[in-house]
This record gives sequence, C-alpha cells and structure tokens, in this order.
Amino acid sequence: MAFANGFIDGLLDYVRPQAVSAIAGPTSSFIPDALFKRNIRMVSWVVVIDSDKTLDIISERGGAYHLFRSAVSKISILNQ
Repeated sequence: MAFANGFIDGLLDYVRPQAVSAIAGPTSSFIPDALFKRNIRMVSWVVVIDSDKTLDIISERGGAYHLFRSAVSKISILNQ
C-alpha cells in the first residue's frame, strides 16, 4: 500500500545506509531497480500459478501454507 498511497518515499527515508532491508508485496516487482538504488537489498512478491485453486483456498479460509504448496510461487530478487 505504501506505493499506492505515496508513502514509500517517506518510509525509505528511514532506511539507514548500513541497514539490510527488504520490501515484499505485489507492486514491488514493478520497480526493483528504483528500490535497489534506495538501499533496499531484497524485493519479493508472489505470482499466482493456479487462480482457481487460489480462490478455492482463500474461500475455504486457507492460509499461506496452503497457497504456497500448490497455488502461488514466491519470487525474490537480491541486490548484491
């Protein structure tokens, strides 16, 4: 939500140069290079690989454990 509501710049101002920071969320994948320039070390998000199964799991009150086993995949990019 920090991207959508415009708070991301203010939040990133609090990241110390020596800190190891990560951002996770669906919109973080759109701008990893811009985040890496702001001292973010890792950007992560998920990709839905089976939308029908995802909706079934969510409608049955399933959690991340169930989703990651069969319906979504986590992607992370590490900036070294």
